[in-house]
Amino acid sequence: MKRRDLMLLVSASTIIAACDPISRMVPHTSSRQRPMLIDVHAHVFNASDLPAVRFIKIVFLKHYPKQAVSVLNIDDPDSMDQLIQLFTYLVGSTRAPTAFEEVKVLDSEQRLVAANADPSENDKAMIRALAMFTQDQGVAVSEDGSSKSLEKIKKAIKEAGKASEISVSSESISDADAATMIASNAYYSYDLGLVLRWFGLFTRYRYSLAEQLARDHEKQGFAVSLICPALVDYDHWLGEHMKGKYASPLPDQVIAMGRISRRKTGPTVHGYVGFDPLRQVAFDAGIFKDYDPLALVRKALREEGFLGVKLYPPMGFRAMGNADPCQTYPGEKNQVVKQLLALAPDDTATTLQCNPRPLRGSPTLGHQLDSAMTRLFDECVKEDGVVLAHTNDSNGSNIDFSHRADPYYWIQVFERWPTLHVTLAHFGSFNAESIGKPRGASGAEASWEWTLGRFLQSNPNSPVFADISYLVENVGRGPSDQEKYDEVVRSWVRKFDPQCRHLMFGTDWMMLGLDKAYEGYTEQIYGYFKNRIGFSQTMLDRLFAGNAGTFLGLRKNDRVRERLLQFYRHYQIPESRLPEIAVT
Repeated sequence: MKRRDLMLLVSASTIIAACDPISRMVPHTSSRQRPMLIDVHAHVFNASDLPAVRFIKIVFLKHYPKQAVSVLNIDDPDSMDQLIQLFTYLVGSTRAPTAFEEVKVLDSEQRLVAANADPSENDKAMIRALAMFTQDQGVAVSEDGSSKSLEKIKKAIKEAGKASEISVSSESISDADAATMIASNAYYSYDLGLVLRWFGLFTRYRYSLAEQLARDHEKQGFAVSLICPALVDYDHWLGEHMKGKYASPLPDQVIAMGRISRRKTGPTVHGYVGFDPLRQVAFDAGIFKDYDPLALVRKALREEGFLGVKLYPPMGFRAMGNADPCQTYPGEKNQVVKQLLALAPDDTATTLQCNPRPLRGSPTLGHQLDSAMTRLFDECVKEDGVVLAHTNDSNGSNIDFSHRADPYYWIQVFERWPTLHVTLAHFGSFNAESIGKPRGASGAEASWEWTLGRFLQSNPNSPVFADISYLVENVGRGPSDQEKYDEVVRSWVRKFDPQCRHLMFGTDWMMLGLDKAYEGYTEQIYGYFKNRIGFSQTMLDRLFAGNAGTFLGLRKNDRVRERLLQFYRHYQIPESRLPEIAVT
């Protein structure tokens, strides 16, 4: 696959190799068969599947583009707003296919749109839209109806795509050929272009994104056995629930991913259905009426070939323990929460000692969230569904909400549901302090990873895992800092998982597509754990496939495997497409 199919970074491999010795590590030798790979954590959603603008603005861009965009000051609110306007323009020009439309395409009832299916055609469509944007004489209209200038983002585009004969200014370009040249150069640049190409992913068919991810892994020398994309559900927390129906509501997404799982060609794909306990509470209260979230989980597992459930605690909930009377919520800024709190009894007397003091009804809402989570975990045990949860101190929907993803809140879940298979995503930062740290602990020993590690040390046979998706901490450090970080990883492995039976490989793509570390990511991770952390071949095999086989239930006679094989037989899918993982 040509690199432009995903990111087309000009001379990217040369640049990264020159700057980062880790990227030069080789994943395997020619005398050995290609390593098997299961990407246990990925995403293939598009802009029709989620509140994309709100998500990018509130949750994502405030964390990552500072690394990626030097021609635009992301800390400047105007620049951020204009970048969002650019996203809206590009995605609107190259419209993302809805889940319903993709089902029609996969059922051969509707012709596909080349710009949404083929990476090179998508590049062309995005460049055309970007050229039109640079020529547009108008101004953007913000969410509040006010007009905003686009001068900063237009200047950034010209800076990224500058040519010697064209001056860099904020004025619109009147010449179509010059606009196209600027747009093409900016799109393929190793800076703003990284973000522009990432925007393009949001306009693709989901099956096309899965194929591209598989090709990227295979290009790096790996045999892809399975890709596990996660759907997400967090619009109630982001305040998007009152703004009309999405083009692709979650039930439609479940059907579309079920169709992708039925394909007899391309990569094998089985994913996770998104679940939001706040939506469940709203459904139980009669505020949300479109569908029963728990019923959708059952449908996804029983009928559409899903592996399990994806949870996003940093939106504002804990895995368990939400009944804490001091837990806060968005309140007046969120209509669903506001309605739920209004229905609750006046229990503010229990919050007198809280600082800040939550709104009336908050403890009641916390109990309701715990009830929803309890019913979900019961359902997963009953239906043999696994759980994937965002577990990084990031992407919170409100101040300090990201702390609610702390593994400490999962310990009672592990103890109450000992057979529930759970993976805590995004292992490897070692920089977030856990509420469950021992007295006097500091540094890595106070981290979320150490809290998880202490549980695993006491419960080595527990079906609890951590994935290393979006592990960019091992890229771009100086020699001294790199060795310090490496020793923290080695120490964790030695102390808590010496045989590597609880760590799993994942990418978090498409999210990772916005980071410069994506270039050669899979082989970098393989080489990192082999050459710097000292994993044996057996440990590497477990990291990249074996542990995922255990977590997902893909071993011979595993109940999840038998459930998926029934799905295959029903739709006459060759059973050989489902990997059978032999765990050593």
